Amino acid sequence: MTSFRFVFPCLLILLIGCDQPQATIVSNPPAAVWDGDELLGQTPLALPPPEKGLELTLRAPGYQDATVTVPSGTQKQVKADLAPVGGHTLTCTSTPTGASVFLDGELIGETPLTIRDLDRDAVEVTFRKKNHEQVARTVGFGTAATQNLVVVLPNLTEKYYRQRLLNEPQVLHHYCDLGHHYVLAHDFQSAVDVFARGVDLVVRNPSAPDASRLWSEIDRLTSEQYDYGDTVTVTRARKILADRLARLVKTHGAKSPVALYTSFIAVLDTLNQRQRAREVFGEAWKRYPNDRTLRRVAKQRHFTLP
Repeated sequence: MTSFRFVFPCLLILLIGCDQPQATIVSNPPAAVWDGDELLGQTPLALPPPEKGLELTLRAPGYQDATVTVPSGTQKQVKADLAPVGGHTLTCTSTPTGASVFLDGELIGETPLTIRDLDRDAVEVTFRKKNHEQVARTVGFGTAATQNLVVVLPNLTEKYYRQRLLNEPQVLHHYCDLGHHYVLAHDFQSAVDVFARGVDLVVRNPSAPDASRLWSEIDRLTSEQYDYGDTVTVTRARKILADRLARLVKTHGAKSPVALYTSFIAVLDTLNQRQRAREVFGEAWKRYPNDRTLRRVAKQRHFTLP
């Protein structure tokens, strides 16, 4: 009975103490908490609300010391991120490359660029390139030793053509302009997607102005040209084009214009898919028998007329 009388008050005191308000110190990574030369413990660490403000030092191997202030009477969480020893490293990459990089307003180089020994927890990075939109990013490091920043700088010419196409979707030469821009940028998938939309417009309106230019732009993808790239690049473009033209012929069926067939035949032949090119020629001939353009294609590519 005597022992119970002794233990119960002690337990009661402990339980009441658990409900007392506390200030909590947390950090990333976990760190030792020092008050001057006195080690208070390891984060996360709960402390009674101080009567006076405290200046505590957090230390962890491989990281710079961090100082936190615990205001007098606070019952809140105080958090700190420790920076790695030696500073941070920031790698900057942009599309397209060669963009000027400004760090907190100061020009420091061009992409791709690696910036080392940064002693700031956050930096403002701005990318600039002629004929492209400026892009700005704020990079925070926290406890990370390295951050990779990858940005895409929108092309102002592309933006202009896209806006014109949006404003006048029935004007065929806008499709030609935007598609040509993508070809020069070697973005062949986007180019072919835009050209395909132009083909859809021609199918709906066979007398649309600039139809001949559209077919000319499409056919240029089957030829090696200085602006369009080397043999490997052009071959990649041809494969993308062949796939899309096949889908267009299938989609439009009997409404497919002769020029769609001849463009498809040309790209297949340049990809050494000669048998498939002959088959497409046969389909075109059935729909447009004795067509002059098809006769000329047969002569140029040494096809036997059905």
